[in-house]
Amino acid sequence: MHLTDSSQTEKITHWVAPGDKTGEFKRGQSQFRNFIKNGGEFPPEAGRYHLYVSYACPWAHRTLIVRQLKGLESIIPFTSVHWHMQEKGWRFATPEDKDAPGEEVTPDPLKGHEKYTHLRDIYFQVDPEYKGRFTVPVLYDVKQGKIVSNESSEIIRMFYTEVSFPSMSIPTDGFMLRPLH
Repeated sequence: MHLTDSSQTEKITHWVAPGDKTGEFKRGQSQFRNFIKNGGEFPPEAGRYHLYVSYACPWAHRTLIVRQLKGLESIIPFTSVHWHMQEKGWRFATPEDKDAPGEEVTPDPLKGHEKYTHLRDIYFQVDPEYKGRFTVPVLYDVKQGKIVSNESSEIIRMFYTEVSFPSMSIPTDGFMLRPLH
């Protein structure tokens, strides 16, 4: 059953739970927690994955930073959704949008996604019964049509450890993005 505007008990734009006296945003657990791994369901392959982000989301922002620092721009393309989240969640920009600056702020460019207007369309394509939040970042496996992960820290870890493999010839010698211990 898809969540509709009228049936949602918890609106996507409610950042703080009603009745929460702390007033703080409490991010829920990410629902998709798979990994790119040699020999696994999601093997490292150039052009196989697509990253969805929003420039308005700091968690998504950091995946773009690591993607660039690691030199993965030609290996993992990305699309940024429109910066303004609405009732149906993050939406893809349209050619008519003049208020959505930035690189790759476009309609969903993937084949088969031509009619997708919101990021939620990808979530429902992967799981028609999905009931969680439609969050960014999303690392999507183009080949299988599955979400690999929507957890930024794990996407960063994959970019750091699993996507830099010898056949890609990415110079990473001496390049550290985390403490040694």
